[in-house]
Amino acid sequence: MSFVVNAIGVPLYYSGASNHWFSASSPGTFNGSSGNDSIWASSGVNVTMYGGQGDDIYYLYSASNKVVEYAGQGVDTINTWMSYTLPNNVENLVVTNAHNYAFGNALDNIITAKGGGQTLDGGAGNDVLIDGGGGGAD
Repeated sequence: MSFVVNAIGVPLYYSGASNHWFSASSPGTFNGSSGNDSIWASSGVNVTMYGGQGDDIYYLYSASNKVVEYAGQGVDTINTWMSYTLPNNVENLVVTNAHNYAFGNALDNIITAKGGGQTLDGGAGNDVLIDGGGGGAD
């Protein structure tokens, strides 16, 4: 499993490779498996996604898409194109569109900007902020 080391020497891990790929295309609740999942949520759907055990990766395309994770359920990542604040118990965030905001939570987060002019704020915790190109602010 890949990791980076934060400023106090603690390794922060990326989500592992996915074993299952799901698309949440209807409204309501979507439950992942006990393994490593990748879950896409369609932009026109109001869905709440629960990844379960394992290292889960969520792809969010709308503010109506929600993610719920519980403590101790793996290393989880949200990929989105919009401004976003990490919910509780999700470790990592990747924001891919320019001129957005990316906010962490109380955990030690890895927050990655993959567009220009983004603002990154790790929140509480000992975070790693990665400017993937384009000259964001932190």
